[in-house]
Amino acid sequence: MRFRDQELIKPFTLCWKKGMSEWKPLFEVEHELVALPTDLPPVPNLPDLPEVDEPTKVDTSVISTKLKELLPEVPVDEYEDEYEEEYEDDHEADSEEEYDQEFEQETESEEVDKKAPNELLNMMPDNVPMDKRVFPLFSSVAGAFFIVIFIGITGFMLSGNLKNELVFKNVSLDVLKSLQRTAKTDKFFVNVGLDKSGEVVFGRTNLAADALIDAKFSLIKDGNHKDEVSFQSASLARKGSIRFDDFVFEKGDKLVQGKYKIKVQAVVNDPLELIKNLVLNKPKKYIFEDTVYLIPGSEREYLENIEKLKVNKILSNKKLYSELDQKLQTVDGLITSIALHYRLSLGKSWGSYSAKEFEKRYARYAGPLLQTIILDDFEGLIKKSRNKLHVQQGTAKIHNLAKSVSAWSADLASLLKRYAKLNSRKRKNLRARMELERDKLKEEVSGIKDFISRD
Repeated sequence: MRFRDQELIKPFTLCWKKGMSEWKPLFEVEHELVALPTDLPPVPNLPDLPEVDEPTKVDTSVISTKLKELLPEVPVDEYEDEYEEEYEDDHEADSEEEYDQEFEQETESEEVDKKAPNELLNMMPDNVPMDKRVFPLFSSVAGAFFIVIFIGITGFMLSGNLKNELVFKNVSLDVLKSLQRTAKTDKFFVNVGLDKSGEVVFGRTNLAADALIDAKFSLIKDGNHKDEVSFQSASLARKGSIRFDDFVFEKGDKLVQGKYKIKVQAVVNDPLELIKNLVLNKPKKYIFEDTVYLIPGSEREYLENIEKLKVNKILSNKKLYSELDQKLQTVDGLITSIALHYRLSLGKSWGSYSAKEFEKRYARYAGPLLQTIILDDFEGLIKKSRNKLHVQQGTAKIHNLAKSVSAWSADLASLLKRYAKLNSRKRKNLRARMELERDKLKEEVSGIKDFISRD
């Protein structure tokens, strides 16, 4: 109300108050607005503060003096020097005697070492010929030959065992634990896991014999992957370990991390195991089906990340739909504003004057907002709503509605220019035609609002 009294706003300016369903002109809701009180009490006159005397200056200069601490001389024992001289003389005498004794002991030990080889030779019997004392050459060659053969056979056996043993490389600790997990069942089962590169699938089975493995993997849709992925792979199980690195894709073109449905078929190809299965009446073919996670980390962390993605997706969608709703409300308000300014423009006597007045009001109050919605906001929302078809469809509907409102405004101005002098009958007809088009646009707004709320 204060803005109205100061003539900052006009009677036809749109206003809104909490509880109102839409924006309305000021002259329609003037009785509902409450003016602020202007007769406020004056500020009371208070006495001035008393003057305070300046504080007296105090001379803080002090003559500093330094006191020298006088320490007494340390008393020296008069017998201390004599005691040190006697100790040094005794120590020198003892060290000379010890040195002479050590020198004599070293000389004796050297003489004993020189005599040792001769004494050992003299201990050998004289009747043994010299050629019998040497180890035979044939025995040395034969021993070396057998040692080489033994080392070769041992190395061959070890290399064969190592070659047959499959090692799980480049896998995380969580995947390794899941591969080594044992199932409490006698039935055939397979544990699978993805390596860190995401290109190799390892498997571990309770089948001890070597077997030919055929596996099929199908991605289960969980809302995070739109593309279908299905592939097959064949491998050889050695001592229960399997490696899949050659994939034949039926759907899709690459392995995607996620939850898969697997079907594994194993056929034993070890002759001894085949005979054993025949005697014990065991099957030679085994089939296993289950749902597994092909991920390079832990299943718990993967599921937590999936939940975070879902929450972020919901929040992102809410934000986009909130922007759509705001744009739609803005267009709805512009429709009401254009209709109001058109009725106010009909007050002129001539149609050309009314058309100019309406165009001026449209350019000031409605044109810039419509231009923003048609161009800038539309492109921004389309970029934000990639991979969200419903949001893009709602954005396109609002964009087309804004275009229709702009075209409707141009038709209203063009219709006014056709009339020369306006009278009450002509004004009534023009207002009726305007309201008919306005109601159609309002119905379109309601339809878009219902469409947005369906998702």
